[in-house]
Amino acid sequence: MMKTMPVHFLFKILSILPFYIIIGFGLFCTGEDNEVKDGTIKINSHVTPETGIAGKPLQFIIQIEMYGKLKYKKPSLPGTIQGFQFTGTSVNKQISYGPEGRMETSIYTYNLIPLKPGTFQLPAVTIEANEKIYKTDPIQIVIEEGNERNENFIHPGPPKSPGPSDDGTFI
Repeated sequence: MMKTMPVHFLFKILSILPFYIIIGFGLFCTGEDNEVKDGTIKINSHVTPETGIAGKPLQFIIQIEMYGKLKYKKPSLPGTIQGFQFTGTSVNKQISYGPEGRMETSIYTYNLIPLKPGTFQLPAVTIEANEKIYKTDPIQIVIEEGNERNENFIHPGPPKSPGPSDDGTFI
């Protein structure tokens, strides 16, 4: 004759089974192949908008992602880029911690105004990090004909004071 298991023993096994399934799935998902190694650096550059208009601002953006604690030097751009005027630079840095460890993202935004229409090449950007030199690819950009005046950069002048306008009404 065959012995049967007590019912409470069966419930005990079934109650801890989901725990082991979740642990096993977690170990499977965090295997060696999915991990990002300390010291990994990813560099990306792009221009927005992709096609510019002469006299209208555009942004040359360089994004650096570093995993682990690394030191790097600020991206180096040439002092001038033929056909463009620099109007400003901004830097945004973010540090986060996740399953893969520490990640630092730095975004350098260079504001440029194309001076004339044509096809131009923004130079490759070099970054020194972890005692290595990293280089982005140069970016080709087409600049189309635009208005002579750029409305975004026209100073409106001093505000009008309350009083009669040219037609005699108050503003």
